[in-house]
Amino acid sequence: MIYYRWRLKEDLIKNNLLHYDYYIVTRSDNIYINSNFPFVQNQISIPIGQNFRGLCDRFMIVHKSNIVESLSIIEFIYETRILKSHIEKMLCFFFENKGFHVGRFLKNHFIIMRPNEQSGTTNRPGVFLNFEYK
Repeated sequence: MIYYRWRLKEDLIKNNLLHYDYYIVTRSDNIYINSNFPFVQNQISIPIGQNFRGLCDRFMIVHKSNIVESLSIIEFIYETRILKSHIEKMLCFFFENKGFHVGRFLKNHFIIMRPNEQSGTTNRPGVFLNFEYK
């Protein structure tokens, strides 16, 4: 996940794609359904749940003024020489140290899986409704 955020940042810069107002960063196997996403300029919006003693790494909404810095976690690890035990904990530590305001919101999402693929919630292939709509 850390590598893909770095790669996304590099591709946004290289391809001159930093002109959008907001960016939604998500895993490709997660589909979120919400007609009222929180687009707030001075915060990073992250869904409630799946924190694993940190912050959910599956989805975030970021304003263009913070997108490059919010994706710079690999540089932060290199500069500080601090690596937490898992990505959720590392993401929380990174956002706190960078002074980002994190806003949480309720979510409804699906996880898409193939046979024999693992997920933290189930091992059934197909489309799995992870949480009831809140």
